[in-house]
Amino acid sequence: MSRYRIGALALVLVLAQAGRSRAALPVNSFDMQLYGRWWHVTSYYVADDLLSSPGDDAFLKPEGIAFRNNLLYVSGDARSFYSDNRLATYQAPPGGILTYNGYIGLNIGDPDGWGPDGLAFNTSGNGYGAGADQLVSVEKDNGGRAGVIDLNTGDVSAVQGITAAQAVVFADDTDEFGTCEDGAGPVTVAYYDSSFAPTGSTATVAPGTQGAVAVSSVFAGFLVGGSNPGPCLLTVTKANPGNGINLYDLSGTAVGSQQDLPEEPEARIPIGGGFFLTKPAFGGVEAIAVDESANLIYIGDADNSMIDVLTPGALVGDLDYDGDVDLADLAVLLAHYGQTSGAAYEDGDLDGDGDVDLADLATMLAVYGRTD
Repeated sequence: MSRYRIGALALVLVLAQAGRSRAALPVNSFDMQLYGRWWHVTSYYVADDLLSSPGDDAFLKPEGIAFRNNLLYVSGDARSFYSDNRLATYQAPPGGILTYNGYIGLNIGDPDGWGPDGLAFNTSGNGYGAGADQLVSVEKDNGGRAGVIDLNTGDVSAVQGITAAQAVVFADDTDEFGTCEDGAGPVTVAYYDSSFAPTGSTATVAPGTQGAVAVSSVFAGFLVGGSNPGPCLLTVTKANPGNGINLYDLSGTAVGSQQDLPEEPEARIPIGGGFFLTKPAFGGVEAIAVDESANLIYIGDADNSMIDVLTPGALVGDLDYDGDVDLADLAVLLAHYGQTSGAAYEDGDLDGDGDVDLADLATMLAVYGRTD
């Protein structure tokens, strides 16, 4: 497996396709390191995703994401007074290419509408929102509520009051829901049983956590390598000054350190007439979902109106691309240690700053012994 390399944007080709919907427009493509592995990021601009007519100005700022059966369900309303809320759907196959698939209008019979801040599937087959075509959602406005979305009709039922929540997850291993309660300080994850009755159990995660997904012990192990950490919560943190990803066990104990998300390279969003709107690579992350069968991560960036697709590549430090980080890779790095200019990744320049130094050695030692 070769490491991904940063590629130039092909926006000219995209825009040249007459009549192409901008419902999922690729605007950025780059590589980054995450949990000791290279990941390729493709960012899709979705701000005019929900246009049903030329005069419809409903915009999508992804606040909730849920994945099931190669479909990505995305919620978010950009305007607090806009009550005709909708759920966008995307084809999300294992290859990681996102394609707009239409929308579901949400019906709740409430003038405040329903613009979910969090989405999760109850995969247990029993309890709250466990039907084959049901999706559990939480809305932080109006004091905080949970509701079950019928994916066939868009009707929202079984609405009940909860503490204002930015996200909801369902953990297969425990058959429990968890909600990330809104707050300025550390965020509380409150747990509910499969009928959505409070259990009294809580966990604490980083301030600014606005998106979360429950992942299996297998996927958590894929992320961090080494010993099996058990089932976990994978969260995104809309922190100041930057955004990040964290992994916790279900009790709230951090598994590894926060993985910071970069601001570069900036996304260039076409606005017509040859002009572009320039935004950071990650602006304000508020949602996350995972396709465990393909090891894909989806991130909802509300500030940028983008969905980011993260596809895994080689382990950082696997300089000979044989699927592990071992003595052969360390020998290459040490042979070039101290090179101060012109060093390439294959020489051991793991951070791409043109030299091979202690920072590169520390990065390799942190993943030394890992295998794919």
